[in-house]
Amino acid sequence: MNKKDESDKAQNEEEEIIAIFDGKSVYVKKDQAKLIYEKGYYGHYREDGNLELDPVEALLLSERKRIKIFDESENQYNFSQITKRFVELYPELWVKYLCYKDLRSRGYIVRAGYGTDIDYRVYDRGAQIGVDAAKYLVHTVVEGTPLKLIALDKITKVAKSNRKKLVLAVVDRVGEVTFYKAQEVDL
Repeated sequence: MNKKDESDKAQNEEEEIIAIFDGKSVYVKKDQAKLIYEKGYYGHYREDGNLELDPVEALLLSERKRIKIFDESENQYNFSQITKRFVELYPELWVKYLCYKDLRSRGYIVRAGYGTDIDYRVYDRGAQIGVDAAKYLVHTVVEGTPLKLIALDKITKVAKSNRKKLVLAVVDRVGEVTFYKAQEVDL
């Protein structure tokens, strides 16, 4: 092993962040919460000071090996195990995860959306949460699944009333995500 590999390995060991799966959500204890939040605005702080991760955030951080997830009995979950548990709890999670992962890989800051129809608020690259506003609202759709016009009208109005651009993220059968801008037109 050369010196660069040893340095990388030592740095990864220093940054080992432990997350706890309590049966329905994943959180990072307050002593390590800042390490995750400040490197990408993941999660939201709870009243007890712990950082609760959205299921898609926990999956992404687990897949990228930025966190290790344990349950309260100290059993460790790898990526596929935690994915299986979350999909049992949230059946549409995998499709939403593919969209989330794609947006994050493009360098965007992604936060939870509004209600049941807006999946994500997306901030420009380099934005600061609390200072800058989200630029896009994203609704995830599975290719081949009908989207009722009344639902499309509803999410379009939500985006317009919040002065955000609406993006439909269409996930195909092989997991590829295609993004489409959608807007209401007044004639």
